[in-house]
Amino acid sequence: VIVGLIVGNSAGSDTTVTVSATKGATTVNLLTSAPLPSASNLSVLSNNNRFVLLTGNSISVTAAANVDVVASVLEIT
Repeated sequence: VIVGLIVGNSAGSDTTVTVSATKGATTVNLLTSAPLPSASNLSVLSNNNRFVLLTGNSISVTAAANVDVVASVLEIT
């Protein structure tokens, strides 16, 4: 369970960010080409927003420039 996901722009210029979740051959964009100004951050998941990943699922963050990603994950076994 992802309980928090923050993307920070550490580049010297504005960029765009896409966050995607994949299950098998199916990909769903949680966020598409969201603007992220230089020296700022974007909270994709926080507070009561949670995203459940099952075994084999994945989440990816892509951007037009270098970004930092911090994920807070709760593993249930």
